[in-house]
Amino acid sequence: VAVSVDDAARPEQSFQHGFPPSDGRGSVTRTYHRGMEGRKVAFAAAALAGIAAAYGFRRWRPSRIEVEGGSMRPTLEEGDWAIAFRTRRLHRGDVVVIEHPDRAGFELVKRVTHLPGDLAPDGLGLVDRVWVEGEHPDGSSDSRTFGPVPMGLVRGRVWVVWWPPGRIRALGPR
Repeated sequence: VAVSVDDAARPEQSFQHGFPPSDGRGSVTRTYHRGMEGRKVAFAAAALAGIAAAYGFRRWRPSRIEVEGGSMRPTLEEGDWAIAFRTRRLHRGDVVVIEHPDRAGFELVKRVTHLPGDLAPDGLGLVDRVWVEGEHPDGSSDSRTFGPVPMGLVRGRVWVVWWPPGRIRALGPR
């Protein structure tokens, strides 16, 4: 491809491949690959972000929770939507999702009040179990009803309420 430059101050020149000839002061820089390094870096960054996201989803297994009932009011209201992540470490005051010990597949959202190694309110020591309670003792089905919950039935810790928009917030230990 030849490019013709029409400039009144200079005589007409023809450049093959769109590059001017060398004037003897240095080599001609070819620019048709300009930006390739930037694209490689962007691709590598996107690939690393994808791998990190996949690892995060596999490691913490986020799940969406819809709150039904008022046993956790005012922390969680009926109709709130929250995100829970699987966690290995619990703290007193964490809001957790547990599977009901007597009803397989039925999940509850409660607050951890006693951890493994503590003495539970029923007088027994907790070994690989947690004691959970709702915010309203009269209207809550919790450890006061079914006893301590095995750690294997703790599905995750509730981290954030994301719906409705007026109630968006992070949850931490109380």
